[in-house]
Amino acid sequence: MASNSLPHPESPSPSADERRQANIGEARGFLPGKSLDPPAIHSLANRLQSVNEFGLARPLYRRLRKKGVFTGIQDTPAKIGQRHALCTYKDADEPAGDRFERALEILGEVDQLKLTDPEQAESLGLRGAIYKRKWQTEGQVGDLHRSLAQYLQGHAIGPQHDQGWNGINAAFVLD
Repeated sequence: MASNSLPHPESPSPSADERRQANIGEARGFLPGKSLDPPAIHSLANRLQSVNEFGLARPLYRRLRKKGVFTGIQDTPAKIGQRHALCTYKDADEPAGDRFERALEILGEVDQLKLTDPEQAESLGLRGAIYKRKWQTEGQVGDLHRSLAQYLQGHAIGPQHDQGWNGINAAFVLD
């Protein structure tokens, strides 16, 4: 009798959860001081960020930025700084007020770089998101106004640079 099932591979590929756990294990082994080259740090930080492991990705991005060596990395220093800011403000292991302020400081450092229009739009969108989270956490209406202002500035750069996200977020804040 013929089988309608596909043949099973000798060694099955790891599941998403197994890959996530492997990335977490690699990060925990690296963070205490193990040395990796910048492309390896970047790759690991990106993988951790993609599975919402912000508390583990954040120090990796910080280390990359501190070293200032971006050879072999496709992302610009601005993009790496923006990812550092994103992981900082989303790291639930840190107190909300502290992580929001630190993320804004990181974006201030990113602003010192020569940003392209898409990078400017991304930074403004991140600031808008941070101020929105501050408003949700602390209830200060001024933060909501700052959020809207950042989103509107990002939208003014042009929706083609951020797929319209700053405009969409501005509309939600206005609602």
